[in-house]
Amino acid sequence: AMVLTGEGASEIYVSSAQGRSPVRKTRSDAVKSSPSWSPDGSQIVFAMDPGPQLYVIPAGGGGAPRRVASGFSYMAEPDWCRTERNKIACTVRVAGGKYQIAVVDVATGQTKVASKAAYDAIEPSWLADGRHVVCTVRDRRSSVLAILDTETGHSSQITLNDAQAFQAGVW
Repeated sequence: AMVLTGEGASEIYVSSAQGRSPVRKTRSDAVKSSPSWSPDGSQIVFAMDPGPQLYVIPAGGGGAPRRVASGFSYMAEPDWCRTERNKIACTVRVAGGKYQIAVVDVATGQTKVASKAAYDAIEPSWLADGRHVVCTVRDRRSSVLAILDTETGHSSQITLNDAQAFQAGVW
């Protein structure tokens, strides 16, 4: 799954692993980003303006995007857990304009903020255990990678403070 803009607005496309024969899955003028597959490959979650907010579409086509319920004005950078079909990690904006990692329960629509970063925690990427994510933790001067336990909120930094800026989304 990918975002392409060749026909105007950014749209979600699906292609073969070799990138051949892309098939357009969305049609709207809204900006779309960060597609992520469901564990069984039947759905794709992505972020779409306004907001942005999270939406799910059937991977096979035939259906309008369905908004994932939330209590946040900003939800982006989704990553669907590969071991638990109802869990999506994403970045949300919380009080004070900071960004934190949240976990959405797709079945109930409930969203729980999982991180407790002093400044920002962004770009979650699930680890194979279905409990931890790698994420970027940043302040105004630095950016590090951390492993976040989404159940306890405890995080452990895994890169040096004086290293160049990191992005968890490319983990």
